[in-house]
Parts: sequence; structure tokens; C-alpha cells
Amino acid sequence: MAIDQIVDVSISRSTSVPTQAGFGTAAFLSSDATISDPAEYYSLTEVTDATADVGADSVSFATAYFGQEVAPTKLVIIPDGGANITASLDAAVDKNNDWYALAAFTRVGNDIAEIATWVQGHTNDNPKLYFAQTNDALVLDGTDTSDPAYVANAAAQDRTAVWYKSDTDELVGAALGKLLPTDAGSITWGLKTLSGITADTFTGAQINAAFTKKANIYQQIAGLNMTNEGTTASEWIDVMRGIDFLTSTITTNLFTYIVNEPKVPYTDASVSAVKSNILSSLTKGIEQGILQGTPSVSAPNVASVSASDKSSRNLPNVTFKAQLAGGIQKVSIAGTVTL
Repeated sequence: MAIDQIVDVSISRSTSVPTQAGFGTAAFLSSDATISDPAEYYSLTEVTDATADVGADSVSFATAYFGQEVAPTKLVIIPDGGANITASLDAAVDKNNDWYALAAFTRVGNDIAEIATWVQGHTNDNPKLYFAQTNDALVLDGTDTSDPAYVANAAAQDRTAVWYKSDTDELVGAALGKLLPTDAGSITWGLKTLSGITADTFTGAQINAAFTKKANIYQQIAGLNMTNEGTTASEWIDVMRGIDFLTSTITTNLFTYIVNEPKVPYTDASVSAVKSNILSSLTKGIEQGILQGTPSVSAPNVASVSASDKSSRNLPNVTFKAQLAGGIQKVSIAGTVTL
């Protein structure tokens, strides 16, 4: 029985389920790995010791991933199995689904599109984010409509973040290594300096082209190397991760309440308890920087619930309203000076 048979949560973004621990974990789809099933590794040493099994591409990714100042606690390595990518990912989540961010060996546009389609297709039943890295210089061409960033943006694939890097630096590995250990909602994914990654050089037109396509780059600004801007193909990464975390938190907390009670009677007192439970989860969202302000939760009085819903023991029409905290990454200033 899936948890959504007890607690079904849907959050819509008014802008244009791993475990709670899984939100800090990445999985890497490897073309070199010879392992038959996904495997978990907890340090760079463990990965390098298993080079014969996980392959050179996994070691390269793990070097950047575990090489940041505050390293993640786990990396899941997924073999592509020699089958098509979709089949490999389907098989992988059946064996190990306790991860949130997906990266891959491939830099090929068609492969990136296939992975993006797979991730987007699991939005409602297994939400994850895909961090694609490409060296396709057409990302920087404002007239091109074939590169991975343009394709993902045109399809509004809000679960795919395309990162451009001109060389073989593991930009995605470093970004995930630095930022996944942070609490969801507590950071933005732009303006971050990464260990072991060199900055690319861009013209103004190239930067505009990349940002128009919602691609992310690694550049030098005022002498500092940093990520820019921190988006998926149609949304900010921190918003996507924050809402996924909030959905998981509401679901888990309410599920725990229901199953741990001997009985939740169909009374107004129980409805109030449900509302309080949800409000507590929303408060957690405020504490982590996902939400701001004063959220509200609404539910019907028991007397207004239909006999059919009461008979099926379903509490309908529970809703909440909350405001995203968002973030500031640019400041526009206009001033006047006089004599």
C-alpha cells in the first residue's frame, strides 16, 4: 500500500517521495559501472576503492561530489546496464529509491532529453530533480533551438536543471556536493563558489542566451568564481526542492499521526488535530526558508461532510495557503545626486 492511499498531498506553485534524509542524496547514472544493482557509497575513498566496479566516470563524479567543504553523506551509483536509459532508471528505483537528485555520465542531447522525460513523468509518484551537464556550445547561441537547454525550456521541464560547462570539470557533481547537504529552502543554487571547478569565460550575448534558455553556468564575477543562476528549465531549483520537501513533510507527519493513533474518530476535534498537524509542517517550511508569513489551513466542519465521505472515512476539502519565501539574487538601484 502506498502512503498516498492514506495521505494524498498536492501543492501547486503560483509561479510561472524519498525519505527526509534522501533530499540530501544524489544518484549518478554511470556508463562504466559493472555492478548489477544500485550501490551506496559513503566517501570518496569507498568509491575509489571500488573503481573496478563503479568505473572511471563514477570516480570522476564522486571526486567533485565528495570534494566540497561540507560533503554529502551518501552517493548512489546506478549502472546503465547496457539497456536503454529509461529501463535502467526504472530498474534502479525498484532497488534503491532513497535519493533525490539525479546526475548522469552522458553529455549527449538525446540522452539528456530521455532522462528529463523520465524524471518529469514521475512528478506525482516519485518526484526528483535531474541535473544535466552539457558542453554543447549551442546553449550559448541565442538563435539555436536544438541544444539541451532550449529543448528542456521549450518543454517547461521544471524537474531538469541544465548546466553548461565547456570542459570536463564535474560542475554538476560539485554543485550537488556543496548544496545537497544544506536544508531544502535554506539556500539558492546561484552565486555559489565550488571547489575544484574552473570558471568559463563568456560574452554578454552568450550569458543572455544561456539565461534565456534557463541554463546554468559557472562564471567569474568581480574576481569570484560562482554558479549562475540556479534554475531548472522553468523554475528556481530552491523552489522545486523546497516544495518537494514540504510535500514529503506534510505527508509523512500526517501519516505518522494517523497510523499511531488507536483511532482518529470522525469528529470536529479530529479535524482540528489534522489542521494543526499540517500547520506544524508548514511552520517547518518557514523555519527552513521555504515559506514566509502566516500560513492558514482550512477544513470542513464534520456536519457539512457528505454521508458518502463519512462512510468511506475520507476527510475531503482540506486546503492550505502559504507564501513562498523566494530569494534575492539581484538588486536594481536608481539614485539621484545633487549639488
